[in-house]
Amino acid sequence: MPQLGKLITEMLLHSGYDMDSENESLGAILQLDTDVPDDVATSLKSNLLTLESAKNNPDIKKHFTAQALNTIDTGIYEYADEYGKLNDDQISEIKGEKSSYKKMRMMLDALRNAQQPAAATGVDEETKSKLSSRKEEIEKLQREISEVKAQHEQSLSQVKSEAQNNILNYAIDMELSSKEYAQSELDKSTNILIARQIIDKQLNEMGAKVVNDGNNSLRLVRADDSDMEFMRENKKITFGSLADSILAEKKLLKTSAPVTSGKIPNTIPKSAPAQLSESVTDLYDRQIAAMSGTAPAE
Repeated sequence: MPQLGKLITEMLLHSGYDMDSENESLGAILQLDTDVPDDVATSLKSNLLTLESAKNNPDIKKHFTAQALNTIDTGIYEYADEYGKLNDDQISEIKGEKSSYKKMRMMLDALRNAQQPAAATGVDEETKSKLSSRKEEIEKLQREISEVKAQHEQSLSQVKSEAQNNILNYAIDMELSSKEYAQSELDKSTNILIARQIIDKQLNEMGAKVVNDGNNSLRLVRADDSDMEFMRENKKITFGSLADSILAEKKLLKTSAPVTSGKIPNTIPKSAPAQLSESVTDLYDRQIAAMSGTAPAE
């Protein structure tokens, strides 16, 4: 259980209070050594919102987004009624759509169709036929152009996505390559592979993912909303610090004490014969499964 003085210090630092200011009364409070129950401390930390943590709180975002979109919906309905060019079926269809963004698109499409000029009158059948034929040909060409454009954009998007993923994976591997691993008998690439799989699994369980912040730096965001920072106890954390925490918990990082992991040995004895009955790859897979909790070690 944390001490009251230390808990207050941590909360003041989190709130941005200037701890260097001379305040004798505060100094006495910070020396209090009364134990605070863990559930009370966790509740205080989780519900103390700074401006940054409030911006990245999904409940707050949902509340204000709903307020803003409700105002847009009301404006759409009022304009549809005032404009008077849309029939009841069109208005009902727009009101029946749940997405405010789709409502706006439907409204614009309906207004555009309402403004199209009426078909010309007094044109002979032969001219009408020619105009219809030309129109069909134009529409066909427009469809072909749209298909080619869509295919090109899809290919370009795929290439761009692959390139971004390669850059992201390279940055993650570079970050993990800087760690000092406990299993020094394994080569660096194997240690990185084991660490990467364990960290990816933990991030997935936490609801977080790693992204490139645009400056070739790694940033943790929410898996369900990449516009929001990933927070723990209303604090933003870095990928490096979280990786250290996960790897240390799994005893993968070098420490002063010997590293053990239960039933599966962390190292391959130097006296082991050149031809093992079990391949090194299988040993690595079992090691990963045991550390990540996906399967019991045999």
